[in-house]
Amino acid sequence: IKEKPINGNRIVWRYLSLEKFLDLLLNSEIFFTNLTKLTDKYEGTIFQSNLRMANSAIKDNPSYKKKKAEITREHNRVNNLRNYTLVNCWTLKKHESFALWKIYVGTNPGVAIRTTVSKLRQSINKMDQEFDENISMAKVKYQDRLDESFSRIEATITKKKFYDFESEMRLMVFNSPPNEDEAPYDIEVGRKFNINPKILLNELYISPFISEPYRKTIINTVTKLAPFLEERIKESEINDS
Repeated sequence: IKEKPINGNRIVWRYLSLEKFLDLLLNSEIFFTNLTKLTDKYEGTIFQSNLRMANSAIKDNPSYKKKKAEITREHNRVNNLRNYTLVNCWTLKKHESFALWKIYVGTNPGVAIRTTVSKLRQSINKMDQEFDENISMAKVKYQDRLDESFSRIEATITKKKFYDFESEMRLMVFNSPPNEDEAPYDIEVGRKFNINPKILLNELYISPFISEPYRKTIINTVTKLAPFLEERIKESEINDS
């Protein structure tokens, strides 16, 4: 992760099913998913408000048809690039989120990782990767139009206002359409990056929505797999049945 656009002391959280967390822990990897696999179908696309602005700006242009064709090409180009963009998402909240527990874990067994931007960055940068790629980091903007109408980056870090409860920060890998330098993994699905769990897992919270016996079983299992976590498991402050 080359850039440092976010204060390294900022707290970040990630909510995971137990299955995904155990995969992270056992394999020392985090997964970057293809942007098109996310549920928000606006992800990585040019917003209609930006298209309207662009078309309005050329309505009196003598070369209207030519300009209109250029706008269409740019629109299609950026929207197509979402197929080659990978992301790994975190939330920049200081405290646990009842809503995010419910959305990403529900009543199933799961955990929340609480760490910092700096530790997240270090956990990746200190590891050798099977295939090196640049990772970008940015806070997500929640607004109804892109700040730059035909920017791939802006399309990737801008979401509609109704998602602002996420307070999201994302890690991103920007690939290009396949060519002779095609990545040695299935871009349509995503890829894994090696991480150092001892650096990344600053604190671990067990889901507050599971029974106490099950919670103890999860803690025992996790600490047997990774003894260093015994001192890092914290009590959730949520008490809601």
